Amino acid sequence: VSGVVSCIVLALVAGLLRPLAANAFSSGDVGFVLVVFLNIVADLSLWCAVLNLLPIFPLDGFTVLSAYVPRAWEWVQSRLLYFEVGLLALGLFKIVPAVLGPLQLWLKGFVGEWN
Repeated sequence: VSGVVSCIVLALVAGLLRPLAANAFSSGDVGFVLVVFLNIVADLSLWCAVLNLLPIFPLDGFTVLSAYVPRAWEWVQSRLLYFEVGLLALGLFKIVPAVLGPLQLWLKGFVGEWN
């Protein structure tokens, strides 16, 4: 669970630094570039948090699941190649953004309330 929490904390920190960067570098392009960079860091951190929640083998969600269902690790071990190909297919066919986009937007709104 620490991977998910650290990603959310990183997004919060990036969100809190945005106004500071905008005010500190109000004239010129440095402030704009820094704010855009912090926005990207926050978005990517939230995507990593959402993806790590999935109970799929290499992700943190599976580690949490296997703590409660110890036999799941043995079952996944015997079908590891299928899981790897499945993850590749999810990434190639852009299914992940379509399915997990609403959760990422909800987290973005939640993190935005703290800024």
